[in-house]
Amino acid sequence: MSFTKPFDLLYPPKCILCGGLLPDGGVRVCAVCAANLPSLPHGKLAVEISGVTCIAPMAYRGAVPGALKGLKFYNRTSGAAFFAELMRSALVQAGRTDFDIVTWTPLALARWHRRGYNQSKLLAGELAKLMGLPCRASLVRIRGAAPQSRLPGADAEARRMNVEGAYRPLPFAGLTGKRVLIADDVLTTGATVCACAQQLNAAGAARVTCVTAARARV
Repeated sequence: MSFTKPFDLLYPPKCILCGGLLPDGGVRVCAVCAANLPSLPHGKLAVEISGVTCIAPMAYRGAVPGALKGLKFYNRTSGAAFFAELMRSALVQAGRTDFDIVTWTPLALARWHRRGYNQSKLLAGELAKLMGLPCRASLVRIRGAAPQSRLPGADAEARRMNVEGAYRPLPFAGLTGKRVLIADDVLTTGATVCACAQQLNAAGAARVTCVTAARARV
């Protein structure tokens, strides 16, 4: 016999994609949504952008944008573990599992204070646990800029200029010779991750790879 937890009676678990009620608090996605994930085929899991390999398990469409915006802006952080598992699976399928550390794209300090968390750090932490790797901050954002999400997705140059010079490696980050995996929520033009990778490489990283939960351009 199974018993319903009191917490689940007050706050019944919901699918992170469609919001439908779930029968089990340990499940994050309903069967219908799980069967209809916009999964990328094996040959499209990885793309190269300015010399950086970027890997994603899903296309940014269907119910995925709403779920990731909920994770990013509305404190719906329960989906981080689910997305991290998909990211880990994509890395395995793409044959990219040889890393030394996992890190994340940093937020501007004012934005972090308003939001109270960084969704990329949450994803990086969950992914690092799954992969048995250390997870630590490697970059700091040194200047504010307009959120990339407010810029046209097709305007790659505007997005590149928006983050140019925005990041610096943390002192004593210990990146020399390290194979670094940087986690983020969505890859659009790749401007943010390339700006971060440039700084990580300048700090001595042997290789920088990016993994995101979804990719806007397939």
